[in-house]
Amino acid sequence: MSVDSLSGVFPVACHTNNVGAGTVFVAINGSKENGARYIAQAIDRGASSIVIERGKFDPTVRDLCNSRGVELVEVENARKELATLSAKAAGSPDKKLCIIGVTGTKGKTTTCWMLEHIFRTAGFRTALTSTQVNRIGNEDFITKLTTRQPDYLHQFLKLCVERDVQILIMEVAAQATSLYRTHGIGFDGVLFTNFSIEHSEFYPSMAEYLVAKVTLFEQARKAAPMLLNADDKTCQRVAKSIAGSITYGLDHAANFCAQYQAMNKGQATILYDGQEVVCPSLMGEYNASNMLAALAMACSKGVTLEVIKRALVSMPNIPARLERYKWSRGIVCYVDYAHNPSSYEVLFKTLQEQTKHLTVVFGCGGERGKDRRSIMGGIADKFADQIVLTWDNSRSESTKEIVSDIRVGIKNQEKITVELNRVQAINYAYESAPDGAIVAILGRGGDPYIKEQGGALLSDVTVAKSLSI
Repeated sequence: MSVDSLSGVFPVACHTNNVGAGTVFVAINGSKENGARYIAQAIDRGASSIVIERGKFDPTVRDLCNSRGVELVEVENARKELATLSAKAAGSPDKKLCIIGVTGTKGKTTTCWMLEHIFRTAGFRTALTSTQVNRIGNEDFITKLTTRQPDYLHQFLKLCVERDVQILIMEVAAQATSLYRTHGIGFDGVLFTNFSIEHSEFYPSMAEYLVAKVTLFEQARKAAPMLLNADDKTCQRVAKSIAGSITYGLDHAANFCAQYQAMNKGQATILYDGQEVVCPSLMGEYNASNMLAALAMACSKGVTLEVIKRALVSMPNIPARLERYKWSRGIVCYVDYAHNPSSYEVLFKTLQEQTKHLTVVFGCGGERGKDRRSIMGGIADKFADQIVLTWDNSRSESTKEIVSDIRVGIKNQEKITVELNRVQAINYAYESAPDGAIVAILGRGGDPYIKEQGGALLSDVTVAKSLSI
């Protein structure tokens, strides 16, 4: 994994870490920070111009800029301006790439990784922006956001152009459209995987959350395939409102229809156009749906079924997406990023089919979706034989209170063990699980959470690996 080579000075920036001589600094008024507070620091670092939203700054800012000989530009929407200026400074690289955007509540990351691998197998030079990892060719870059800020994003697209990338697969979070991170980017394909409750801390209503998802279709270029999941009721409704939309489905009539081969439980398998399509690195019906989504988009962009089949058979493991580890005594561990009720339901159902005993280790993030904690506890109670509740980025909230919220939904309290130290919780799950059990560690994936003295950051992945045989 590479240290991000795009962490230096940007021509346009919204964070002072990326400001240098001649940088245009755009002060963003966020939910926790007001960028206007950092204008003096940006000027000290060499900013030549300051962009700020009209009416969102103290009058002393104008005096500061005048005294330092720095231009002050007032705009109606600083986030839009950040995107527009970043694209222009980078030479509008999005216009030189074929960009496919993937949105949805769940399945985005898996579908993006499959698409990138399919197009790479088809002979294209590819790039990927996704949760945890951005990629150009064989070089991976660590990332903290699913969809980065426009200043970084357009520099990344510029690098893609410089390296002769032909196709970029972009995972697009709802907040990315709401906060104008992808503003102005034209998409040569848009895919909507599904829709369910998520990000209630950001969106006051499901309707507003849906608008954020659907906005991506407004950025589709002419003749771009626009794909939606016919098995999802919301996607069905949206598809009817989009002229020329294309649907895919396992259970409903669609432009791309396939059947899930449930008997092949160890690997995701579908029957499409009379042919069996297999992805050994994934399993479960929900991943079969992701496979069909990737297949439908790839076919719509001209990739043959034979190439798609060959790509999926050779598909590598996706980090923290049912990432599998063999432990002693026949125990199998899966690390997954699942962190919402809909993901829990499909994941637990898939894992329960594979074992006689399922142990789950999870918590819930603080300051996020408090109303869903008991729901997730209830789903765990429905499928799991043992539940180990632990910390998961509690932020300003009490981990004990979060665990109490989860417990409300669990009827069989005897299943529960509480261990707030996440590493110890994983070790306990391993030690207490019976032979041949499955242990699922959920919510964090590869995100680091503990730094040992003088050592490396730990994550669910590193802990699971340490217990592997």
